This record gives sequence, C-alpha cells and structure tokens, in this order.
Amino acid sequence: MLHSSRKQRVKPRKIWPHEAWDFTPWLAENLALLASALNTELEADWIPTGWPGGYQIR
Repeated sequence: MLHSSRKQRVKPRKIWPHEAWDFTPWLAENLALLASALNTELEADWIPTGWPGGYQIR
C-alpha cells in the first residue's frame, strides 16, 4: 500500500495494475476507509467467485 504524508495525483493503474487482481480485493478490505475518506456511507454486496481477486460486486 502507498503511504504518504503529502497528497499527490497518481494514475490508479500505477497502484492497482489489474482491477480484478489488485483493486477489487483492496476495495473489499478497505470499503470503510474509502467511505470515511469520501465522508459518505458505502455498502457493497460481495459475491465470492472463482475469478481472479475472488469477489464480484453486485
């Protein structure tokens, strides 16, 4: 995970090169963190799959 005390713009693909393998598992583990950063409530209906990343968002 990228840690920095200073905010900077980065291309999402630099942090999560592949959506299913990198971003979706990160999102599954950090949904509350993202909601807090956006100052909103988020919820997702996660469906375990045999696909790379292991989850599908419904």
